[in-house]
Amino acid sequence: MVLGGLEPEVLVGNFIGDAVKGNQWKALPARVAHGVLVHRQIDSKADQHPASLSSRAILRPVFGRMSGVALDMLHDHLLARAFPQWVDHAGGLPGFAGEALDILSGQTQHIPPRRQRFLEALRRHDWLVGYGDASEMRRVCAAMDARIPWETELVRLMDEWGRWEADLVWHFEEMFTDLMEEFTAQSPPCLPLRTWQK
Repeated sequence: MVLGGLEPEVLVGNFIGDAVKGNQWKALPARVAHGVLVHRQIDSKADQHPASLSSRAILRPVFGRMSGVALDMLHDHLLARAFPQWVDHAGGLPGFAGEALDILSGQTQHIPPRRQRFLEALRRHDWLVGYGDASEMRRVCAAMDARIPWETELVRLMDEWGRWEADLVWHFEEMFTDLMEEFTAQSPPCLPLRTWQK
């Protein structure tokens, strides 16, 4: 949500991006479709960034094929807990999260039912803010473990990652700084992002 900005239809496209398969984006309104494509670009760039590849290699001995999912969760945590360092929003993370959820709640005509249920859960449990709290992240990871049809141990993430904290934080900052520079240059977001020095 941060890199894609808060333009309503673009934010919706970013939010539903994982639910839009193949060329389905072509049937969406232009700015929603743009948001879907931005979401795909961000995911691809983040996944293939050398810093992310290094982080997944660190996590793989513990999380195996779920190391990519574990890294996504960890990135959410690192962004949330240091949000004011990255985003200059008057309300901080709670204000940003509330604004984003309000925008999405007003655009539900473009949001598939399953993503609407996820949106409702985000608001009900205040997950966007909770991602910054280790205890809340444990609960989120445990809920994901319960939904995955094979044995996973994402719930261990908050207890294990501290062993490599310095490297993982450095990799996140390197990756996210590069993405900020690239995506704000392409399409400036509807909120100011702070300049971060590597």
